[in-house]
Amino acid sequence: MRKGQAATEYLMTYGWALLAIAIVGALLYTQVFSNRACGPGGANGFEMVNAVVPTGTFSLDADNTGTVTFQIEVENRMDRVVNITRVKLGDVEVTNINGGTNLQPGSKAVISGSATISDAKEGKCYTLQTTIYYTPEGFTQDIANTGTLSGKYA
Repeated sequence: MRKGQAATEYLMTYGWALLAIAIVGALLYTQVFSNRACGPGGANGFEMVNAVVPTGTFSLDADNTGTVTFQIEVENRMDRVVNITRVKLGDVEVTNINGGTNLQPGSKAVISGSATISDAKEGKCYTLQTTIYYTPEGFTQDIANTGTLSGKYA
């Protein structure tokens, strides 16, 4: 009779220890203890051939009122002059952009502007679907290049 009780106590002790290890492992896996919740950030998903594309150099600065000021370096990979007409950050259409007019083939420019995004706060992580609209020389309609910008608001 004593052997059965000793075996049960032995299994219970190791069971609780394994459960505690599993819980700590799950918390570490879901990054509860991590300060790097945003990840590395970057520009992803943009069409890279025959298009106006971000080069990976961008910044989105937010104040605590939700106003986001952005600067995105773009490159013209087309064989003709293009004019960047507008930018869309998330669901917000930005019409007050600066730069990017008459962008020569193979050249780069920095476009900038501002938008009001409801949940934008300094230090908060973001992943924004971003669309850059441009009109190549000789075209009458805008072409859109869509991808995501991610990182942390400065």
